[in-house]
Amino acid sequence: LAPTTCAPVVIDKVGIGHNLTGEVFKVDDDTLAALDILEGVRSGFYYKKAVRVSVTESSKGLSGEMDCDAYFFPENEELLSLPMIPAYSREHHELYRPFPINREIAELCQGRDSHGLRCSRPCATTSLCLRLLPGDDILKCLKAFAEEHA
Repeated sequence: LAPTTCAPVVIDKVGIGHNLTGEVFKVDDDTLAALDILEGVRSGFYYKKAVRVSVTESSKGLSGEMDCDAYFFPENEELLSLPMIPAYSREHHELYRPFPINREIAELCQGRDSHGLRCSRPCATTSLCLRLLPGDDILKCLKAFAEEHA
């Protein structure tokens, strides 16, 4: 946790440290460009490297190994002298002080459709509305609504 933001850093040095537990995300090119800015790759603060990761648990039931890009902080003696933590905890996160929002990152994350929430492909949706009046029993109304629209 050495940077001024107290963000955790990963150093690529064989033989030291811990195996990390984390998450793998599939991102589009704009989001990847935003991550590169956020992680300081463009400015030389961090560097990106392809790594092989073991997937042990997945919301999609995947397991095995896959290649992913990971961000690394350049090795230096000051960082190597600090305690190495096996996992980023809530206590560590409370120390984190992010930089102000970067407009370029925000715009890249908006996507080409001018909003941040979108599906990778079009999908049909159905919207239903339940109107409750003052004094209505919410559980009774929800049950009747669910039975009617099942």
